[in-house]
Amino acid sequence: MEFRIPNTPANPGTPAPAAEKVRQLRPGPSDEALRLLNWLVNRSRRTTGLPLAEPFVRRAEASAPAPPLARLLRGGQGGEVRLKLYLTMSLLAVNPPYDIAQPVPARSWAEMLDLPDPGRNGARRVNDAIDWLADNKLIVSERRQGTPGAVRLLSQDGSGEPYTRPRGSERYVRLPLGLWQDGWVVRLSGAALALLIILMDMQGARARASWVSPAQARARYDLSPDTWTKGVQELEAFELVNVVKKPQGDFFDYKRMRNSYWVSVEKIQGAAPPGAGPGGGRAGRRVRVSLRVPSAASK
Repeated sequence: MEFRIPNTPANPGTPAPAAEKVRQLRPGPSDEALRLLNWLVNRSRRTTGLPLAEPFVRRAEASAPAPPLARLLRGGQGGEVRLKLYLTMSLLAVNPPYDIAQPVPARSWAEMLDLPDPGRNGARRVNDAIDWLADNKLIVSERRQGTPGAVRLLSQDGSGEPYTRPRGSERYVRLPLGLWQDGWVVRLSGAALALLIILMDMQGARARASWVSPAQARARYDLSPDTWTKGVQELEAFELVNVVKKPQGDFFDYKRMRNSYWVSVEKIQGAAPPGAGPGGGRAGRRVRVSLRVPSAASK
């Protein structure tokens, strides 16, 4: 299948605004979900965001299996729940042994992710996602039938090896805490969330918009053209990504205008101070997480 990232017509008066290309943008999260997400960030004691190792995002060569990010996303809405749940679990598992020792009920995860009917259908979707993550060697789950269990992270490459935090010269993508603090992890679709991660990987520490050929994009990230297009259009509609035209080719070549991408990271950095939750307090030193989800009445 040919992978094409559609170009915007040269005439600036003809293309439809990005918001018109996306049939319906999702509303923001509920007040309860946003409260829980901010509390979660505060509880994690993180101050610099969530690092995602390069093997989680991209594969080294086209003949290798699909990277975990692409595999997580497959399966429609089930894939979206898996991706969002995995990122949120990873946010909490801060220090060795990188676990969430206090069992979290599936209903609580469903409420954080603003899933409909969190007590029944939402909880079922969360449990299905946990089973998938365990079967695909991204986590170890001690969940038993009908009861929640502790969760421990495994290597982000899906090998089943123990988790290690990216360090030194290793490439990684750092997701801003605002993804949770401002509710983007709820509001974005699975496709848009995956493309946000991929475009941040492409952008790296560059000071200019980045471009990658369709063949390279498919070889690295293994996402379908439809997922790529839908994700980029949604991010553009939310003004989280700027799509610009960039000529490709040298002086003697026919220059084609290609889409280049610039992620507006500052728009997802989070309005609250890093590590601050609903109570407004700043995080102190990192500690092992013991999670007890607060009710609205206890706040």
